[in-house]
Amino acid sequence: MLVIIWMCFIIRCCFYSTLLPLWEGFDEWAHFAVSQQMSASGRFIIDRNSRISRDIDASLDLAPLPRGMTSIPPDGITHDKYWQLDADERGKREKALRELPAQWAREYEDDAMPAYEASQPPLYYWLMAAWMKLLPNIPLMERVWCVRILTGLVASLVVPIGYFLARDIFGSKPLALSLVAIVAVTPGVAFASSRVSNEGLSIPAFSLLLLAAIEWVRQPRRWLASAVGALLGIGLLTKAYFLTAVPALILLYVWCGKRSRRYKDLLVQASITLGIALAISGWWYVRNYIQTGTLSGLDEAVMLRNMGMLEEIWKALGVNWVQAIAIIVSSHIWYGGWSLLALPKWIYFLGFGVFGASMYGIAKMLMRSRTPQVLLLLDFYTLFWMGQLYHIAMLFLSKGSSTAMGGWYLYSVIWAEVTLGIAGCLELIGVKYRQHVVAALLIGVAAIDIYGIHAVSIPYYVQAGVTLDLSRLLVNKPGFIGMNGLFLLWVGYTLSTSIIVIVGIASLRKLDSDQPAGSVPAGNPHCILRHNA
Repeated sequence: MLVIIWMCFIIRCCFYSTLLPLWEGFDEWAHFAVSQQMSASGRFIIDRNSRISRDIDASLDLAPLPRGMTSIPPDGITHDKYWQLDADERGKREKALRELPAQWAREYEDDAMPAYEASQPPLYYWLMAAWMKLLPNIPLMERVWCVRILTGLVASLVVPIGYFLARDIFGSKPLALSLVAIVAVTPGVAFASSRVSNEGLSIPAFSLLLLAAIEWVRQPRRWLASAVGALLGIGLLTKAYFLTAVPALILLYVWCGKRSRRYKDLLVQASITLGIALAISGWWYVRNYIQTGTLSGLDEAVMLRNMGMLEEIWKALGVNWVQAIAIIVSSHIWYGGWSLLALPKWIYFLGFGVFGASMYGIAKMLMRSRTPQVLLLLDFYTLFWMGQLYHIAMLFLSKGSSTAMGGWYLYSVIWAEVTLGIAGCLELIGVKYRQHVVAALLIGVAAIDIYGIHAVSIPYYVQAGVTLDLSRLLVNKPGFIGMNGLFLLWVGYTLSTSIIVIVGIASLRKLDSDQPAGSVPAGNPHCILRHNA
């Protein structure tokens, strides 16, 4: 069953990768530019001030662009304006985009757009650059599609990793499988996994780090501490927000030391973890500090490097925190790519209610007992959120916006969120109704995904008035797709989503038989967690 969900997730990613217009993914063109430059030049590190290649720069003038794009070139236009052009003008743009010279991928101009994602850690770009070495002379649109597909394949590892993590937390294979189903139909996970972006690597990497940390908590061993350190190092070479995992792990080691009184051994293991992580990724952050005077090297941090901490704190009080957090949670529930498409408001309010209820349930659960694995997930998730709030403040101080932060970064800790959320909800409702609660959440998430695609995304992308001209979905797409190929992918998406829901609900029916007799105290809501955790 796990393999079936995994394959269905990959099919969904293939559909998303094909449906999304060129550069519809958040910062996609800048991510792609870094990998392409590494591939074309053979260099492992790209200068943070480098420019994008001529073909990508030209595509930003020719293709319709998402309206939420950070900076639209003078000759670029959004989807809304693109479909207002006459058919001849659109045809000329599409033809010019298809016929971009292959050598332009290796040519650069001083006035081109900046490849600002070069400030990101390089691991994801290395993987995609190696893949692009095999795709040197195919058209730009085909190259982007191929990189999207590989990103989705890498991101799909979140499915088996999450299964083992959920099984560790709850001690139930059927429940773990049903939670995998929820993650597999989550629309935001599909969006994040189907665009050219290092999120596609960070999602499984963070999930694997959580799984390794859980195994270490259960049996603190030096080889497990080494594995945690290696995964932390890999994560730090993928996204700077893995820096939030460093204090999370330090707190974890301190807590375990106070609990077991094995101070000397745990100090050695903590040193192993941090030492290995530093050996793998430390060079990148030392380089950032030498070049920019900041640890992360991100643009916002560089812009504020001369501002004192007290001044930062004082000015950060001007952030509209309620609105900023609401935007993060809303875009985490559903955002239609960089065009910032949205669902009806009542769906978001319903999602806010589920989040609020689960938080209340988690608080009740912690008052009842403190399971080590739950504390671990809460530790990582809370510190990740603190990192998000810090980034909000940095964006406000550097760019003057309280709402520039999106919720797509939270998918890296999706398994901490899902396991904690389910545990919190079931703490309120109890084990007796767990099948109904999880089934309702699974159906609800899948319904949001299907509704968002068919009622919001597709109508916006075709913009053909009352009747939908679905042929517009093929504009600036790989030539080998065609309408028949797109239809087959849509059928695969629909069937895969349905199969995942069916498998998830069928797994829930096995919950009672899966639980060993006598291991679940009647009426104890907390027994949803692994009883020997």
